[in-house]
Amino acid sequence: MRRFWKRPNDPYRSEIERLVLKCAPDARIIWDGPRLRVEGVERSAFDEVGQRLWDYRNNLVHNSQGTGVSAEALFALANPMTLIEPEVLELERRDRTLNRAAARVAIVFDFIELLVPKRLADEEIGDALERIARLAREGRPKWQIYVKGASAVFFVLLNWLREVTSSLLGKKNKA
Repeated sequence: MRRFWKRPNDPYRSEIERLVLKCAPDARIIWDGPRLRVEGVERSAFDEVGQRLWDYRNNLVHNSQGTGVSAEALFALANPMTLIEPEVLELERRDRTLNRAAARVAIVFDFIELLVPKRLADEEIGDALERIARLAREGRPKWQIYVKGASAVFFVLLNWLREVTSSLLGKKNKA
């Protein structure tokens, strides 16, 4: 757990941290001034954490009169709170150049799909796109993404040429 900028002896922030860590012990809590950002919550606990934080905020805001809750504490609770979904966090962390490289290769594959039979497009290009997505997710260098894209285009066109010549020469399998 990481904490940035926390005023000492702030019971409201301590209670918020306790609520988050009770549902998601591995969560990262980041205070940026009065703003709260929570990362690393597992998908199974995501909705529960959000609901507990919302309930706590509503309880303080709507039941605070006469309880000694300071206006400053209420103001801090009204400031933005961001609970980052696991999928969104993964996308934020991925290098943008890797995303651009994968998108460029996908554009080339879209064009190639127009030229080749559906079976080739589904099998070969689909497998290549899965591999490229894995390379980008792992943070591999973008040259590896481009090499995988180029080799996939080469083999797709080679297989397409093989099918065309087999059809023209009458050697195509009837299976």
